[in-house]
Amino acid sequence: MGKPVIQDSSERDELEKRVNQQCTIAENFLDNDDGVRQARRLRRFLEPYLDNLLPDIVEAVEVAASWSAEDVTHPEPWLSLKEACTGILDLLLLTPTATTMPQQEMPDEEIEACLLAAIEEVADARNRSEDGIQEALGLFVRYLNEEPIQVRETIRNYSPIQATSCGQADSKELGMADRRSFAVVVVDEAARANPLDLLIPMVKGRRIILVGDYKQLPHVLEPEIERSLAKQGDEQLQKIYGKSLFERLWATLANQTSVDGIERTAMLTDQFRMHPTIGKFVSQHFYEGKLTSKNITAQMRPNYTGAYNGKPVAWLDVPADLGGEERTENRSCRRKAECDRIMDELRRILPTLEEKYPNPDPNQPTGMVGIIAFYSAQEEALLQAIENSHSGLPDHLRRRVRVGTVDAFQGREYDIVYLSTVRSNQYDTIEQRLGFTALPNRLCVAFSRARCLLIGVGDSACVAGKTEDSTPWSPAIKAFVELCQNEGYADIF
Repeated sequence: MGKPVIQDSSERDELEKRVNQQCTIAENFLDNDDGVRQARRLRRFLEPYLDNLLPDIVEAVEVAASWSAEDVTHPEPWLSLKEACTGILDLLLLTPTATTMPQQEMPDEEIEACLLAAIEEVADARNRSEDGIQEALGLFVRYLNEEPIQVRETIRNYSPIQATSCGQADSKELGMADRRSFAVVVVDEAARANPLDLLIPMVKGRRIILVGDYKQLPHVLEPEIERSLAKQGDEQLQKIYGKSLFERLWATLANQTSVDGIERTAMLTDQFRMHPTIGKFVSQHFYEGKLTSKNITAQMRPNYTGAYNGKPVAWLDVPADLGGEERTENRSCRRKAECDRIMDELRRILPTLEEKYPNPDPNQPTGMVGIIAFYSAQEEALLQAIENSHSGLPDHLRRRVRVGTVDAFQGREYDIVYLSTVRSNQYDTIEQRLGFTALPNRLCVAFSRARCLLIGVGDSACVAGKTEDSTPWSPAIKAFVELCQNEGYADIF
């Protein structure tokens, strides 16, 4: 394996400093000729390394260093300089992974045939030998136990891809602290990381790709910060802290695109999970109608339970006169009436699921039921009801059911999902009446977990009612109840 062109740490630091000082935006470049001045400083530093750089990179730096307003040949030198800076860092600081071979206009047919035959032979041997795979895995486990340091060094030095959590992106144990930078850093679930955690991997990348969905659960704040904000009672401040760095960057980069025309954001608009009726509802109420279900048909996501008239959406009303909400010691909420109704529904549909899918894989959504509770106390109450030795579900049916709060369900999916909305009261403020249940991020997660059938359970007069000025307490929940009444199944008293 080769070595970086620049190995001296002080030289590497100086190059990174000079590259970071380059003005790659028009207003900065043109400000008192600062762009030209910084480009000249970079050009002087690169003098000993010009042979290691590509001609177009050298030219871009030369143009920026000698540019003037009268230069009509290169009207926007900062754009090519920006690309050049990335190339400079890659070529001079990164370890080359392979020696560049000269290209041939015509391939050598004998060599090509030999290589293809060798690849095929290796593939056949691999496919024939289960013992070989097990032996390799066994050796790897043995070396992990006996020589962990050497294994770590080997992975660090020879693996082109490394994976870690945000918090461990600068870990000495994993060898990340010694790694100054990566060509590309990809952060998954970036919308859930708070700014300080997200910045750790971001400073490691020359190119950064953040993947996430700020429409769903937000980043997690430290409990002390949340309590402090709540005590101050400053709603504006709470909104500022509540907005993730991912969401801020999404808005900022989209605005920058309108200035320079360079696309920096992309949204995946095709959903492959939900029945089209559910997908359309989620799209309209949480994604401005941009989410499509063109790859999913109703026939691909049937309601096979034999219940709810075969519809993909249903609302089961549990009015207040059947029992309201209760507060627990830790200020959470639960509602026994909803637990009882959900248990009745499970006893009704689970035998059908067992008949259709007798051997479900608990790690797959097919033939499985998810129950989402908006409060942890309700989650506990549901689990106790399901596991009750006298009135609960038998083991062969219980294995098909998963219960959790909205936070636990992000990233999951099940064929059938029940939503226990819990709240049942007559309070006249949104915080007292609905609390967590009204938050759009949580509703987005809750409504988008079902593949075939989504059933809402709750007191519609409370959660889907209107204020004195006819404004819905929760527009999304009210719209879902109306969808069930018009296109699905609604059992409303």
